[in-house]
Amino acid sequence: MFATVLKEITGYFDRRALLSSFLPTLVASGVLVVAVVWSVLDPPAAVRLWAGLPGVVQALLVAGFLVVVALGSFALVNLRPVADQVFQGRWGESAPLAALARRRTARHRAARARDLRSDERLELLEAALLQAVESLPRPGRPVAAFGGDVVAELGAVERAWGEAASVTCERAAAVLPDLSARLAALAATGAAELDGRRFARLVATATRLTERFLQDVRSRRAVVQQRLFVLYPDDPVDVAPTAIGNILLAAEQHPRLRYGLDPVVIWSRLQPLLPDAFATALKDAKASLDLMLTLTAYLVVAGVPVAVLAAAGAGPGVLGWSCLAAAFVVILALVRLRRPLVVAALAAAVLAVPVALLSLPAPLPVPPVAPTLPEAVAPILRLGAGVVLAAAVLVLAWAVHAGAREAALAFSDQLKSAFDLHRRLVLHELGLEPPADLAAERALWLDVCQFLYRGDLPVSGEFRYRTDPPAAC
Repeated sequence: MFATVLKEITGYFDRRALLSSFLPTLVASGVLVVAVVWSVLDPPAAVRLWAGLPGVVQALLVAGFLVVVALGSFALVNLRPVADQVFQGRWGESAPLAALARRRTARHRAARARDLRSDERLELLEAALLQAVESLPRPGRPVAAFGGDVVAELGAVERAWGEAASVTCERAAAVLPDLSARLAALAATGAAELDGRRFARLVATATRLTERFLQDVRSRRAVVQQRLFVLYPDDPVDVAPTAIGNILLAAEQHPRLRYGLDPVVIWSRLQPLLPDAFATALKDAKASLDLMLTLTAYLVVAGVPVAVLAAAGAGPGVLGWSCLAAAFVVILALVRLRRPLVVAALAAAVLAVPVALLSLPAPLPVPPVAPTLPEAVAPILRLGAGVVLAAAVLVLAWAVHAGAREAALAFSDQLKSAFDLHRRLVLHELGLEPPADLAAERALWLDVCQFLYRGDLPVSGEFRYRTDPPAAC
């Protein structure tokens, strides 16, 4: 009966909606119902009560529960744009939310500024090391010859290059250009002392060191530039209060900066033209993002109440073991603080709660029986258990939200690829001639977007209709 009703209801959802909306809603609702029932009745009594109900009543209860879950899932699917706006940091104009948005925005703005400063600093290091590479001895390149004692200069340069092998990239960028120039000046003398293997080994060592430092700086700069490319929008667009909002802002800004098109205007025209394989991959990426965001929301909305109900109604044994598992989850999150004394103190406090709970008798005496000392502190321990369980749920929500950020990165990459690879399908369907180069394409997209959005007539000569229909793109 349950399987039949479930099959009928899930038939109204496609695979992606089933995964990202219905199943999380079903699990969250089921866990919440069980927690509410067990907070009122102990598990054996609840099972006996269910078994004593007539089959028709059981069927109606199951069907009603699934219908409620289905309605909630339909509402979630239709309210998905609103949920997306919440996770992207569009929280409205109310004073508390606006203040929180300003603080979060300032934090992300500072992080982007740090990355921009790092990129500028690494760019200067890269330029200095490039100068060092270009200043090395090259056949046929005119260089002023060294005019002093060649042997003494050779020994000094050799020692300096030996010391440079153990310096940092920052120090190397400061000293290597001068050392490369001195080495090239020595080579320009053509002295007999430079014809042996000693000078050839020195040149090889210098070349290897400068290229190693240059590659190291380029690798570090690539990491910084990747963060700037995928995690933040470029200036002058301001950052959003949330990481997911910034990731999607960066994806939205990508076609605007590269091709001069407005993605908001063009996306509704491009989406139905995407090839089936690409459209499927894009929808799967969006479904993964929706799933992670739904799980994050349900862990907070349903998980915290379940933790409170469990702390209030579960027996000391079950609650103690549950709290012990939750304590380890919280301690794993505390390790990220990187402050050993603080972590040790908080871990001891968190572990004390389940240990004390497991030491209590089960069941506890019911008033007016006079409680013993361990029984008298049971309410305090239950309060502590509720805090530990709720903290563990919030830690899990934070971990799932971190997964949502990764899903947002995958989805944003798909969005960028859609414009990079298939944007000209829109021009083809509009009957326009393809542009000859990037400058012409940017001018054409500006005309197209202004025409579609505001009805302005084209102002560039690139807006031309095809006379002979070409082959499909």
